[in-house]
Amino acid sequence: MAYSKVSIPKFEAGAGAPAPKEPNIVFVLAKDVLAIPSKNGVVSTSDLTLKVGATAMAIYINPISIARNDNQDGDGNAETAGWISNFSGTRPGSDEHFDAWKQEHVNEGMLVISKECGESKGTRLQGTPCNPLFFSGVEEQDNNEGKMTTLTLVQGQRTKNKMIHYRGAIPTLAAEATIVDGSGSAGAGV
Repeated sequence: MAYSKVSIPKFEAGAGAPAPKEPNIVFVLAKDVLAIPSKNGVVSTSDLTLKVGATAMAIYINPISIARNDNQDGDGNAETAGWISNFSGTRPGSDEHFDAWKQEHVNEGMLVISKECGESKGTRLQGTPCNPLFFSGVEEQDNNEGKMTTLTLVQGQRTKNKMIHYRGAIPTLAAEATIVDGSGSAGAGV
C-alpha cells in the first residue's frame, strides 16, 4: 500500500517515556526463515514463517539494558540514505549454554524480535533473511563488579526499510536448556 500524507499530532502524554521490555528476546537464524511477514508500510500483516523443523531461540536479556533502534545512514542528496537496525542488551551471569550459543552464532545472520511489557503494539522485528543482524560486539565481564555479557547486533548494510512493527505470532521456540548441578539435580535453563 502506498504511503498517504498525514499530519501527526501528539497521541498521548508521556509518549517519550521509556517502555519496559520483556526479558526473553527471540533470535531467529536468517537461514531458517521461509517467509518474512507481509507489511503495510512499517506494520506487519502476516506471520514470520520458519522452515519445517526450524525453531527460534529465546535468550534472557536484562530488560533495563535492552536497546533497539534504527539509525539513518547515507547521503540523502545522492538518494543513498537508508536505515541500519541495531539491537543491544546485557545478559547476567556466565553459563555453558550461553557461551555455546555465542560460539555457534558468532558469524550467523539473525532476525531479532523484542517486545514491550503489556503493550500489544510494542513488538518489533529487526532484520530480514537478505539483510540480517550480526554480532558487532560481544563484551564479556567477569570481575569484582560482576559477571555479564553485553551483546550488540547490527544490520549488515543500510536498507530503505525501518524495523517492522510486528503483529504476527512468535515462531516456535527451541526447548529450554537445563542446568545440572554437582548433585545431579536439574533446574530450568534459559
